[in-house]
Amino acid sequence: MAKANHVEIPYLDPNVQHVGISRLRALNVTQLRELDKTLVIQDVDEPLAVLLKYEHFLAMQDRKPIHYAILRIGGEVDFLVCPSRDVAFVTSELQGRVIGEGASRKEAEADARKAGSWPKK
Repeated sequence: MAKANHVEIPYLDPNVQHVGISRLRALNVTQLRELDKTLVIQDVDEPLAVLLKYEHFLAMQDRKPIHYAILRIGGEVDFLVCPSRDVAFVTSELQGRVIGEGASRKEAEADARKAGSWPKK
C-alpha cells in the first residue's frame, strides 16, 4: 500500500523576476502595459512588494479554496489536493472513488473513517 506523505514542493515560476527599486522607478505606462513577468521588488536581498498584471491579480482573487480528498484507486488509498471544483473531474480521470473529503487532511481522513472506508491496519 502506498504511503500518503505530504511533501511541500516549492513552485518555481520562470515568469517571476527579482528586481531592485531602481527598475520599478524606471517603468513607464507603456512598459507596465507590456509587462509579461511578475516582478518582486526588493531592497538588497529583502523582498518588499510584488508587481503583477491586473488580470493576474483578478485571477488570484477568483481562486477557490484548496480541497483535500482521499481516493481509492484499485486497492491503493491516496490523498488528493486540488481546488474543490476539480475533485469530481480528477476522480473520474484517475478512475478512483472518493472515500473521504474535507477542508483539511485531518477532516478528509475523519470523513473516510466515519464512512468506514478507511483501510484497516
